[in-house]
Amino acid sequence: MKIGIIGNKQSILGFRALGLETFGLSEISKVKERIAEFAILFATEDVRQGDIEEFLNKPLPAFLRIPGVKKSQNTDLKDILKRALGSEMINI
Repeated sequence: MKIGIIGNKQSILGFRALGLETFGLSEISKVKERIAEFAILFATEDVRQGDIEEFLNKPLPAFLRIPGVKKSQNTDLKDILKRALGSEMINI
């Protein structure tokens, strides 16, 4: 089974070097056709919720949202920590 990532080209290009199959925002239909091939799918925050709704209700692939390159990294880190810890524990 494969690992894939969906997002804007700037955000996902580096993941190809790690062996992930990359899909641009305009290629979501290709992912839907090949959904059974993937164990894990990542999507950057640029991907619209409506485009990925059907992935969220299936046991496989595991579907994870990741930050893209458009937001500032401090905001992303702060949001990730807030979701993980349940509260804002540090001031970034």
